[in-house]
Amino acid sequence: MCPPCAKQYEVIDGILIMKAEFNGPNAAAAGFYDGPLWQKFKFWERVFFWFQGGERRGRNQYMKHLPIKPGEMLGVSAIGAGNDLNFVPETCPVVGVDISVIQLKECLKRFPKRDLTLVLGEAERFPMPDRSVDHSLSAGGFNFFNEPIQSLREMVRITRPGGTIVVSDEMPETGAKAQQKPMAKKWVEKTFGDDFSKVVFDRGTLPLNDVFSAAFSNWKMHSLWRGSGYCAVATVMEADHEALKRPAPTVAGSPS
Repeated sequence: MCPPCAKQYEVIDGILIMKAEFNGPNAAAAGFYDGPLWQKFKFWERVFFWFQGGERRGRNQYMKHLPIKPGEMLGVSAIGAGNDLNFVPETCPVVGVDISVIQLKECLKRFPKRDLTLVLGEAERFPMPDRSVDHSLSAGGFNFFNEPIQSLREMVRITRPGGTIVVSDEMPETGAKAQQKPMAKKWVEKTFGDDFSKVVFDRGTLPLNDVFSAAFSNWKMHSLWRGSGYCAVATVMEADHEALKRPAPTVAGSPS
């Protein structure tokens, strides 16, 4: 059951199916991560982390900002295969949402002993009651959510006041700069397919500071990966929950 709307959803192979069909960037991302080309991309992801001193060191650059303690509950938007769970105490219950059923199955397989609730759905609608998790995390997908501001408001809604929200991804300008190079775009399309190309090139530049300020009243931006990534860290305030009673602010250049 989804607590906010009291609607019943089917559970298949341990995954709650909240939504199985998507549109916009979410649909393109689902097509890529559920398709065969994802395995090819993983090689380049390993190369990227190699330049950061290894995957653990690279991920720790944002995970060190999540002050989660044993037993605390974590909500994860775009949990994927659960790579960041290696930084979370095993006693912490985790609720994760993702648009890829393949990635969610991999997450279940990798962490069979964890208290995991995995949901096929979108970050813009998180199936948890208000103030029900201690902290929230989104790493590696935020730039390409259909509605980034709405996804932040959902993280605020489910996180208790005093909890921490960590959002990390590559700098949005990376795709925009690559789009200006026809040969780079052509190589990406040929190597990773149309879905990945849509995710990377068709999004534009997300105005990060304005987007985060639209949802958080107390937050700070950190630079990652020698300037190629970012990490926004927010402390959830009562004022942030009060702001949810009002319509989401409009930010120029943002999809939401």
